[in-house]
Amino acid sequence: GFPANCEREELQELCAVVRRVAINREVLTAVCNSKIIGQLEAFLDAVASAGIKNVMIIALDQKLCDWLDKRGVAYYRKISTAAGSHKISAQKFRIVKEFLEVGCSVLMSDIDIVWIRNPFDAIWRDTDLEGATDGWDEETA
Repeated sequence: GFPANCEREELQELCAVVRRVAINREVLTAVCNSKIIGQLEAFLDAVASAGIKNVMIIALDQKLCDWLDKRGVAYYRKISTAAGSHKISAQKFRIVKEFLEVGCSVLMSDIDIVWIRNPFDAIWRDTDLEGATDGWDEETA
């Protein structure tokens, strides 16, 4: 069934959230901490305007969890002391792995992205993994 592997203690919180949020076993998610709530607010406004319902935030600190609770935004708590956008981004691969372990496809977004349409309407679903990068050479791509 969906979600899968929920008997594993480390996946129980994620299972509970994707059970509520996922549509067709898919979610749009972004990793964030409370230091950039202003950017997150703009991201969430754009997501709502685009009609994206299956969104959840990966919350890296309790202050952000509290903020999301007050606004009724779904989140997965992954408390972390990582600072800086590169260290936060480095965690994304482990987080994506957890989503895959529970049987959920994940579209991982940055919060400085403005969604103007629901991306799930445009995905072909013909590959296992797709990615984008800000890099332009061997070292940064």
